[in-house]
Amino acid sequence: MQDELLDKKSRCFMLCSSDIFVDDKTYGILAFLTLKEEKKGSVYIAQCAVEAEKKRHGYGAHLLRHLGMIYPSGTYYWGLCRRANLPAVKFYLKQGATLMDDEDVAEKYGYDPTLYTGFQFTDTIGSLPSSKILSSNPPDNFEHKLPTPSAPREKQQPSTKYQDASTMTDPLLDVEKPKK
Repeated sequence: MQDELLDKKSRCFMLCSSDIFVDDKTYGILAFLTLKEEKKGSVYIAQCAVEAEKKRHGYGAHLLRHLGMIYPSGTYYWGLCRRANLPAVKFYLKQGATLMDDEDVAEKYGYDPTLYTGFQFTDTIGSLPSSKILSSNPPDNFEHKLPTPSAPREKQQPSTKYQDASTMTDPLLDVEKPKK
């Protein structure tokens, strides 16, 4: 596994606070973005996370905009997200992402499309106008773009390989891939 990490080009970007102690709370990292460079011109967004109390202040959007300064125009950004994580799905759509076909999620990446949805940026993030990225207004027909929750499934036994599998936001970092 260590060799795989060294062979792959991965990056992590962080936004840190200069005010370490505020209102009896300690802040350090406000937000982070992890990604893996795939084949030329393709970047997998593994995770974008913001401190809970600092959400909706534009930190996640700022990290995504930063990618436009790192990668050339025309770079393809994509990722997978649990369907149950509607705040994350809404965030990526608000940033200009489109949803992948369920067939692509299943066939290309080997994940159950009833549990995961894929998102992609069909244009470079850096070229999106700042007003669109930081706007709190959802895009036109926003609700129609959201993945629909699937029917309840049988509860699976939790895996002992994870500390808390319910908090995993990056399916490609799972130890085992879900069965097709």
